[in-house]
Amino acid sequence: MNLKLEEFNRQVNIAIPYLQANIDRLIVGDEFLKKLVDALDAWNKAYAITQSPATRTPLAVQDMHEKREILDKLYKEMQQSLKNSTLVTLTADDYAQLFINKDKSKSTNPVPTIGPKFDLVGRNVLGLKIQTSDPSLPNVNYSKLPDGVKSVNIFVAFVNAGAPEPADSDYHLFKTEGRATFDLTFDKEHLQQTVYIKGTFLNNKGQAGPMSLPINVVISD
Repeated sequence: MNLKLEEFNRQVNIAIPYLQANIDRLIVGDEFLKKLVDALDAWNKAYAITQSPATRTPLAVQDMHEKREILDKLYKEMQQSLKNSTLVTLTADDYAQLFINKDKSKSTNPVPTIGPKFDLVGRNVLGLKIQTSDPSLPNVNYSKLPDGVKSVNIFVAFVNAGAPEPADSDYHLFKTEGRATFDLTFDKEHLQQTVYIKGTFLNNKGQAGPMSLPINVVISD
């Protein structure tokens, strides 16, 4: 985005003298520095002429914009050259005085390394209220999902009373939940069956961590 004239004038008259004062450390090359300083000098003269009503003519304004175009190109080239230089390590003052924007840190979305812990915290008709938490903190009841976790995949398997524990292949995805405490509601056909519940934490990209240990509960009315 192009800077307003006043802001452009302010920046170049701070940045370029700062560059000159620190040229032994901020390496841009003597020839390039001379072009930059000469362009600044030409800009300052042209800009000053347009600031007085007595000398502000259409030709003076056109000349000012032409001088700005030349300086702006060199100014941005200087900023990018120093920002990407492998020979210069910029300090906080360098970034500030040269008006170089730091790249925003890319947010990371690590895959969860833990599986959720499920606890039964309530019942209703054909339903269960389940709370999930970080298993490394078993004594904490979370009001929200652990840090770095966006949602939870909940898998269930149903068995009749007295039947053996279901195999992994018997589970299916029941729902994806974005809260730490949630309800699971089942159909009447599952009344008095035992439901096994396990799941995985997901990050913002939908990448799943390890599967949790299952819990099991009898579904009642």
